Amino acid sequence: MAQQVMSQRESKMSQVYGRGCQIAGCSQLRKSGKKYCNKHEHGFHLKGDPLQVSIKISSLQRSTQEIQELFESNKSNPSLGDLKLALGERWVHLGKAVDKYLQQYESGIAGSKGQRKGYQVLLSLLKNAPMDEVLLLWSSFQRFEDDMPSMFVNQRSYKHQLVKHIRRISHFIDPALINKRTGKPIVKYVPEMSVPEVNTVYELLNQVFGVTGYQFSKAISKRVDAKEELDKRVRAALVGIT
Repeated sequence: MAQQVMSQRESKMSQVYGRGCQIAGCSQLRKSGKKYCNKHEHGFHLKGDPLQVSIKISSLQRSTQEIQELFESNKSNPSLGDLKLALGERWVHLGKAVDKYLQQYESGIAGSKGQRKGYQVLLSLLKNAPMDEVLLLWSSFQRFEDDMPSMFVNQRSYKHQLVKHIRRISHFIDPALINKRTGKPIVKYVPEMSVPEVNTVYELLNQVFGVTGYQFSKAISKRVDAKEELDKRVRAALVGIT
């Protein structure tokens, strides 16, 4: 029986990582050309890192509520209005960039498969989600990271989890998983995402929203500090009442 020829990539991977999965305690063999076994490679594409815990909607509720309360209390604040107008202009530019890229792709000029998937997700987002909803999610994630940074294994897993929720509110359906005869999704599936897709979605949305969420987080922290100080004064005053 002829011995299987090892690819150049796998040869280099073997020299660096050996034969085993790189997750501590895992006894499985690496998937050829990858750092991890099949199980942990799946986790990498599903969560951004095999050790990352999936961030569920319920986990985001606290940060989302705090951002919504901040928006509500500033609804008549001209600064918030100005901010949304500026972000709205960037949102329009994003739409033009997405259209241009996908037109170039159809013409055979632009990009890779992962990039194309990212732009398709953004197109679905632009069609199905208002900018305010995307701003809320983006800011909530940044507030969440600011408040509980240990929830993310690394920056890659942070981006991955954020883009997963971007997919959710965009109602994106992968064209590759649609029945061409009926036009319906072939199966209910949990999407694995490639690094190029995640980076494309994140980097383009970052050009729109940037660090707005972190600025909101600072404002929320000041409000919390002010409330705590007021509570202390109230308790001290109650003690003095006889």
